[in-house]
Amino acid sequence: MEDRRSEFGKYRIDSILGEGGMGVVYKGYDPLIARVVAIKTIHNNLLEGTLGNELRNRFRREARAVGRLTHQNIIAIYEYDEEKVDGTPYFVMEFVEGREINDCIREGESFSLERAIGIIEQVLSALGYAHSLGVIHRDIKPANIILLENDRVKIADFGIARVQDLDATQLGKTRLKNPDLTQAGMVLGSPRYMSPEQCLGREVDPRSDLYSTALVLYELVTGTKAFSGRSAHNLAERLQNPIPPAPKTDDPKVLNLYNRVLKKALAKEPDDRYQSAEAFVDALRSFAAPGRRPSGANVPWRWAAGAAVLLVAGLSGWFWMEQGTGEYVPPAAIIDTSKQVEPLSPEQEKKVTRLLRVAKTHILVGRLVSPMGSNAYYAFNLVQQIDPRNQEAANGIRTISVKLEQQIEQLIKDGKKDKAQDLITEGLKYFPNHPALERINQTFEKNG
Repeated sequence: MEDRRSEFGKYRIDSILGEGGMGVVYKGYDPLIARVVAIKTIHNNLLEGTLGNELRNRFRREARAVGRLTHQNIIAIYEYDEEKVDGTPYFVMEFVEGREINDCIREGESFSLERAIGIIEQVLSALGYAHSLGVIHRDIKPANIILLENDRVKIADFGIARVQDLDATQLGKTRLKNPDLTQAGMVLGSPRYMSPEQCLGREVDPRSDLYSTALVLYELVTGTKAFSGRSAHNLAERLQNPIPPAPKTDDPKVLNLYNRVLKKALAKEPDDRYQSAEAFVDALRSFAAPGRRPSGANVPWRWAAGAAVLLVAGLSGWFWMEQGTGEYVPPAAIIDTSKQVEPLSPEQEKKVTRLLRVAKTHILVGRLVSPMGSNAYYAFNLVQQIDPRNQEAANGIRTISVKLEQQIEQLIKDGKKDKAQDLITEGLKYFPNHPALERINQTFEKNG
């Protein structure tokens, strides 16, 4: 292994966070903007020959894949580079202090049903966002889910992610023989948590990640791994029976979760599973609180008269307000000026600028409220979480409410009524009681 370093490029190395057969993760410091970071590298002795080039490409792909993603539940990658002296590749990422869920389980920590579902909802939120940008993780497992303070979640290690819309080598089809990478003759991944199609080396899509997530949920609520096999040779029976046995528990809620949600999520055929992360989340929320509204509209809303101050809502729910003019005003277009807010840091200002640019691009291409996690509304909302008084974000959300109506009317005019109905349903999640959307929706319901 290479000698310990004191720096990588402009980054100072402070300590080692972790080390394995593949490489080292350092705790570093960016002196230019006074930011603590994590720096991930590969051991030089693994970078030789054809396999070494393959590893380097895989490493670069992880940086490219995650570098596209800006989500609160995904560890962000800031930069990729290679050392000028010896060519060692490294990338710089967000530094987080937390524990791998794998460690929590190994140390005997128990997870209540409610807590487990809350964790998995965050995982699915991150995956839904990544999937909307064409990124499939392909290695969801407890070791790649980091639990932070207050049970906030960060997903790590997109090292074998597949980027669907990039012309990159599909490592999922490459058979590697280095045990540090994977089992001999197996595709990349962790056999205990891979979907049946991934175990067989077939092409995978987002539903493979959802299967793996369901296995993690099973482990959280039962305290045991769904499957015990460690190598490819132990997988034959599992491929025939990909749904783990019913949990050995007297807790009726856990058994109910298994029967109502997990069996579907763990179906052998992808077409029989939940078809999106959002659908999986909705099933969990429906299970946890029967009668609960679908995701995006699951918190009570209320009426308020006049031009009173309205709290700007976060991701979990929305309020609605009608000013004295009778004009519909999206909730996030009203700014609470009574609250004191701290000045933004340079890093926050940079992130706000980037998110506003992303939001405007989404509006230009018509991605107003969908797909989940990759649309204009979502980007403006992230801005408001950082800067609650950002007028540009407030105006942008107001613009979306207008353009959404125009987009729906154009779809109806073009005879695309099914798409119009889908967009109305999605729009009402974010703009409850939007007069125009309700009116169009009532017309659809009346005409069948």
